[in-house]
Amino acid sequence: MRGAAGEESSREPLSRCRLIALLLACCRGRWDGLEEETALLLDEYGGRPYDRLGAEIVAACLALARGEVDTARRELPEVTGNALAHGAYELLTLSAAAFLRLSTASGEAGTALAATEAAVEVWETKGLWPLAVRALPALAEAMAAAGRRDEAVALVERLSAKLGGLDAPMAPAALGHARGHLIGDDTEAAAEFRAAATGYDLLGAPYEAAQARELAAGRLFAAGAAEAEELLVEAMAAFRDLAARWDLDRAAQLARRHGVTVKGRYPGGPQGYGDDLSPREREIAEMAAAGLTNREIGRRLFVSPRTVEKHLGAALRKLGLRSRTALGARLGDPRSDPPGTGTANGVAYP
Repeated sequence: MRGAAGEESSREPLSRCRLIALLLACCRGRWDGLEEETALLLDEYGGRPYDRLGAEIVAACLALARGEVDTARRELPEVTGNALAHGAYELLTLSAAAFLRLSTASGEAGTALAATEAAVEVWETKGLWPLAVRALPALAEAMAAAGRRDEAVALVERLSAKLGGLDAPMAPAALGHARGHLIGDDTEAAAEFRAAATGYDLLGAPYEAAQARELAAGRLFAAGAAEAEELLVEAMAAFRDLAARWDLDRAAQLARRHGVTVKGRYPGGPQGYGDDLSPREREIAEMAAAGLTNREIGRRLFVSPRTVEKHLGAALRKLGLRSRTALGARLGDPRSDPPGTGTANGVAYP
């Protein structure tokens, strides 16, 4: 009979494979169920900071894509710093790219560039650009936003020459994506973004492809080109399929500015419940009202604590409450259910 140590050892290769699969799924846009798997792996590697880095980075990147901006703003710089400190250089590209994109969108490109400077230096000195080129578009965009456009142009030109003969499948698409951020002419920039999107399609990188199409659409709108709308609709469809709410909201704003009809943002999702609680929000709110912590709720429902936090926050806002104590008082009295809700077999449903 195996002892506890033997059982733990036998599970280790499987957990390692699951971590690798998690990172691959994140990069390839296969996000269905990824938050739940991330939560499980974070629990398994709870006391092992180095081993849990991959899952932490995936969780932080997904938080941004899902629109959990406060969580992403808190965790992306932390996990990027941890990956650098632990020498997990192969993971830096994901978190650094997300951190730079968020900061640039928030008008804080300079701060993010300072925080990721050490990562860029590592990619440079250790010859890791074939891998790190995935972060180059976000880096170039941030540098341009921070008034360092000439420096960014020089970097992209140097890497174009350096990576040309190397085994770096992502390089052509990422380099074109980066160049698009640095070109002043709208038509030329759009051409770079469109070529990048096609390259990402061939590599199975739908999230990056959608970003590039959105950027191409923005430049084509500025140039008065008719094909802008089609590209934007394609980008929004991809963001919707990925449930990338942060990106979809941004693309929808661009659509509204240019008179493009925007379909319902999240068909069938929790946003379709309006001011009423969705089934998941109701379920999590009841568990929180019963005294369970976010982590305990996550373990029961096989979701991450961040997902619990998101649904619980939505439930509190809809009910006009500010605390779990108030939530317990509200949900403990069936007569105070919000409009449109009811009970069946003792369980409350919206």
